Amino acid sequence: MESEPRCDLATEADPENCGGCGLSCFGGECIAGLCAIERIVITTKGEQWTGGTDSPRLSADGRFVVFVSYGVGPDPNGKHGLNGVFVHDRMTDITERISVRSGVLTLEGPAHPAISADGTVIAFASWDSTLVENDTNGIGDVFVYDRNTHETELVSVRLGPMLPRLGSDPAIRFEDITDVDISADGQVAVFATGSSELGDTAELGPQSIYVYDRRSSSIELVSSTTSGAPANEGSHYCSISADGRIIAFQSFATNLIDEVEEPLYGGSFFVRELETGVTSRVGVLNSDGGRPVLSSDGRFVLLPDSGLLAYSGMMIHDRVLGTTERYSDKFDGSFFRASDDLRFVALDYSDARVFDRQTQTLTQLSKSSTGQLGNGYTREVDISADGRFVAFSSSASNLVEGDTNGVSDIFVVGVPQ
Repeated sequence: MESEPRCDLATEADPENCGGCGLSCFGGECIAGLCAIERIVITTKGEQWTGGTDSPRLSADGRFVVFVSYGVGPDPNGKHGLNGVFVHDRMTDITERISVRSGVLTLEGPAHPAISADGTVIAFASWDSTLVENDTNGIGDVFVYDRNTHETELVSVRLGPMLPRLGSDPAIRFEDITDVDISADGQVAVFATGSSELGDTAELGPQSIYVYDRRSSSIELVSSTTSGAPANEGSHYCSISADGRIIAFQSFATNLIDEVEEPLYGGSFFVRELETGVTSRVGVLNSDGGRPVLSSDGRFVLLPDSGLLAYSGMMIHDRVLGTTERYSDKFDGSFFRASDDLRFVALDYSDARVFDRQTQTLTQLSKSSTGQLGNGYTREVDISADGRFVAFSSSASNLVEGDTNGVSDIFVVGVPQ
């Protein structure tokens, strides 16, 4: 897991060779060997975003940022739209609306975007019924948008005979979608949903995890036992390996494995291997919830490490050796994102921070280029797969100059290497 330092942080100021290690700041400034903090939700006309934004996710190299907008904000084409999912190219400074249908700019209930490694494929949840034809179930669905073909695909689908009450709509009933993730190549999407409609049953069950393979147009229940029985309690947050073959998720189910040991407050972390169909438990959670994060190869799982009453750090489980490494004395938190090798871990705990497992250092990132701490609340952090950039949503108005819109914005900043 340990790796050598990737950059000698000299005072290089070249934004295309920031720090003297070939790192591009994608049009941003390089200050003292680091890519300076930048606010990225600015339109090509230079207008500020007037609607709140959150849920940023970064492409593997940090060039592309996908995010959600709630409320009114200037459309990249100069018009004023409403809710939507957008992708910002930090190299060209162009923002693209990807959740759009012909002639209409508003999207109902956008949430939980995820982005492929190269930034061309976006998965997201939405309660909008007009993104694809025949979406008549009246509730939330999960979609994948291909920026190369400009096509939107419904992936929360039922394959096989339709249930009578669903009519001609092929969508599973999706309520309370709590998470979405996508493989590096954008071909496999995983999501957590309030539906458990399988086989010939039409009853809504506990929150469940599904995976959809776009190559074979097949959907599979992930939150199930090795023999295929569905989880008997809710399953929520999920993460997928880069190759789309391994999925980690959090669940309160007690029937997914044979062991009878149960955590004090009813939560566990599980891993499902899609090729073998084997479900195994990799950690226990003693609090309300948290998101597991897989390394790119699926060997390591980063988990919240919770005490009896509160979160107290993180732990990393090695699925091959069966060992667990704890960092409970370093920081608090329950929702993390990590680089592919899990060296860098980004977390939000009212501000944006990154923990370097190699140097054992915790660095605050939600501050201006002059070192001024943010004067607002920070949430929804993400980190690029290469560990070089962190994105976050913040209501702070002092992180960059000219931030006067009074709402949360998306920021991207370089990570000390």
